[in-house]
Amino acid sequence: MRRSLGLATRWGAVWLLLAWMMHVAWAGPTPPPPQVVEVNAATEQALDAVKGIGPRMAQRLVQTRHEARYVDWLDLITRTPGLGAHTATKLSANGLRVNGLPFPNLAPSAPR
Repeated sequence: MRRSLGLATRWGAVWLLLAWMMHVAWAGPTPPPPQVVEVNAATEQALDAVKGIGPRMAQRLVQTRHEARYVDWLDLITRTPGLGAHTATKLSANGLRVNGLPFPNLAPSAPR
């Protein structure tokens, strides 16, 4: 024998559905992913457009790159004054790439 849902249960489901629909509508569209900028090919202006890189850092990156292209993220961090792993993580999240690759998570693994 089949039991029908009570009126209160049905209205509860309706309110839950309406609440979810309002949440989705208010959330709005998701922001686009950051534009990818290759450090070995970008101009100073393109590097300056990456959130977290100012005009002075962009100039330093280009000047250091003129000596030799960046091999990887470690090379970039080592050769660029004022750039560490913490900043590299943020810049990578904002679209900066070295040879097409994002900054790897270099956090040491937990001891076993």
